[in-house]
Amino acid sequence: MKWILPLTHEEEITIATYEAIAPLWKEKHADSKFWRRSFAEFQELLPEGHVIDIGCGCGKDASFFLGAGY
Repeated sequence: MKWILPLTHEEEITIATYEAIAPLWKEKHADSKFWRRSFAEFQELLPEGHVIDIGCGCGKDASFFLGAGY
């Protein structure tokens, strides 16, 4: 990923850490029943509209939103 401003050493470490743990997190959480229940509650509160999914892990939430027509 290309950044506009140079990253600090701490920011580089943070990004490297997230990139290292992302595959394991995705494997562990991609099909969580907890998130499905939470998403159903979300749909009751916002039955239609637009949603932006930023910094939410592996994109699993985005697939729920797209599948529901958001």
